[in-house]
Amino acid sequence: MFRTVGKHVPLPPGTKPPPLWGTEERPREHFGDEAASLEATRRSFVFRFPSARHNVEYARARFGPTRKAFESLDETGREALARDPEELLDQWNILGDRTMVVPGDYLEVVAVRL
Repeated sequence: MFRTVGKHVPLPPGTKPPPLWGTEERPREHFGDEAASLEATRRSFVFRFPSARHNVEYARARFGPTRKAFESLDETGREALARDPEELLDQWNILGDRTMVVPGDYLEVVAVRL
């Protein structure tokens, strides 16, 4: 998904690519010596929405990075940015109909600061 959005809106200078956020190394690098402890656990989640379009609209309204990406584009760019994630989500949809059910993995990180 980040790669799809990145086709329309580049990362700000100095920002590390989002896929690195899902590695154990990145949070350790981020917190460094400030973390008294850091636990990372791989988890799974199934995203469920009435449709891929609903998911994109939800993220556009409520997920900060997605909202900022849409705000930075003109109308033509916003239309393209809405269309591409919908197509991607439709490809990953395990239900096969218009209802969107897409499994995904993530890294849960719990860090305790000193």
